[in-house]
Amino acid sequence: SLGGRVLLAWALSSADSLSQKSTSFAPCNPNPRLKALCLTAAHPGLTSTLEVRQQRFTQDIQIAQQLEAIASSLTPVESWEHFLNRWYGLPLFGRVQEHPDYAQLKRRRSRHDPTRLASVVLQASNALQQDAHQRLAEFAQTKPCLYVAGAEDAKYADLATQLAQSNIPAVLMPGVAHAIPTENSMGYGRLLAQFFASLRQ
Repeated sequence: SLGGRVLLAWALSSADSLSQKSTSFAPCNPNPRLKALCLTAAHPGLTSTLEVRQQRFTQDIQIAQQLEAIASSLTPVESWEHFLNRWYGLPLFGRVQEHPDYAQLKRRRSRHDPTRLASVVLQASNALQQDAHQRLAEFAQTKPCLYVAGAEDAKYADLATQLAQSNIPAVLMPGVAHAIPTENSMGYGRLLAQFFASLRQ
């Protein structure tokens, strides 16, 4: 979902703002190089109050501190194991821990540098992201757009429903939660292939 937010920032940013190396998530003019957009379980920005944003940033600070603790741990392997099990035990990930590829997923994640991840968590916090709902709706009126969420990911399934009400095409994939490419890679691949094929019609 973080990758999707980075993509959304690029998609809704003009070439000029990118050349100025802006770090803001503020949407500008749609990037002229973009022909279509598919977002997977990516948040277009909080519409909440400043208090809610502050609460979210406090949560991200805690996550960053946990990651930094892994970097300084004498037993980082065990620390990663504990962190990842707790992370993927969050409700939005549904039953991913029961998936046959869960161990492989954890191995991939544990190769990351926890210090750099801590920095990413803070710098790209959802609390700092500006609300792009309206700009995304405007984009969807001019170019092909698709939003994908897992039906068992209550938070993002609800978000997909809200986006659909704003005329942003949305699909809920059954039987999966937030980690869609891991939980149903074949179904996800077919969905993307259909979307790309529709662009050529």
